[in-house]
Amino acid sequence: MTETHTAPSASQKRRQRMALTGLALLLALVTAMAALRVGERLEPVPVLPRAPLAVDVEQLRQEPFVVSHKYTGSVEAHQRVILSARVTAVVKEIPFREGQTVEKGQLIALLDDQEMTEDLGRLKASEQRTRSELDFWETQLRRDEKLFKAGTIPERNRDESRRMVATLKASLRENSEEQAMARTRRDYTILNAPFDGRIQAISVLPGELAMPGKSLVELVASRPLKAVVSVPQSDLPGLGKGLPVQVRIPAVNAALAGRVDQLYPALEPGTRTATLETFLRSDTEGLLPGMQADVEVVLQYEESALVLPFEALRERNGESGVYVVRDQTAVWRPVTPGARTGRRIRIIDGLENGEWVVTTPDPRLADGQPLWLAGKEGL
Repeated sequence: MTETHTAPSASQKRRQRMALTGLALLLALVTAMAALRVGERLEPVPVLPRAPLAVDVEQLRQEPFVVSHKYTGSVEAHQRVILSARVTAVVKEIPFREGQTVEKGQLIALLDDQEMTEDLGRLKASEQRTRSELDFWETQLRRDEKLFKAGTIPERNRDESRRMVATLKASLRENSEEQAMARTRRDYTILNAPFDGRIQAISVLPGELAMPGKSLVELVASRPLKAVVSVPQSDLPGLGKGLPVQVRIPAVNAALAGRVDQLYPALEPGTRTATLETFLRSDTEGLLPGMQADVEVVLQYEESALVLPFEALRERNGESGVYVVRDQTAVWRPVTPGARTGRRIRIIDGLENGEWVVTTPDPRLADGQPLWLAGKEGL
């Protein structure tokens, strides 16, 4: 059997041409899209500019720099004494009141000396009797010496006279010592001020019985006065005698300059603190023991130094530095820091007077970081 092939019609040919044309266009479109994607991948990604960082800045200026320690203590008298009884006797008189001033040598307490006076009187009477007996036996001894030489009396009579004279002389010596002790005990009934001062406290009243060791009157010297403060053990390495100090006495609105006069390094067991003293000028009016004293000890003083807020100092890779401002941009600058006082630190090297330094402790700061400086756009 013979197969018959029918030739494609004109419409079929047209549809075939349209399909081939569409396929070619689709291939061209796919090729173009692929080429575009490859081009995008090969092009570098554009870098967006960093946004400015708002910060505070400070301009470096030469200024005085002081490193100091501040303490609060009290005004104290350099001399303080508690007068106590040294004999048993009734308090006869206390002529002053607490707070009153006294001069050296003035009577501040008187005890009854009747018993001591009577003892002294008995001793003096005994002395007179002993001296009368001694006169008699000395005369007798001279007479016995002559009679013994003449052979009129035996030797024992002369020796007896000698023993009596020696015994009576010993009695006189003992009596003299007892009288001295009695006078001393009588003197103990009179208590005078050992220095110019102020009556701080009175512990007895007239009529009370005073006994040895019992406190009667506390006296503090009017001058000189000193400021006394306690110092923590951690501050001791930097302190020493002769350092300048500034003392404020708020009660009398006084500001006094001086130096450390004494530093006792022995620590108080309970507080682990040492004691520092500085004497105060004697011409300060109204100054009294017990007033508050604010003491500033100056460890270091520079008339002119570059100083920054401590927050401006940063550490980067083990290096100390700051960010200075250049054309509204942060620029890292290594520096050599010095001593610190409070929130300020001295810069020894690395910066110059007049430079602007970033003081905001922002962790986003980096070298080249654009900055926004309110009111200082010209930096």
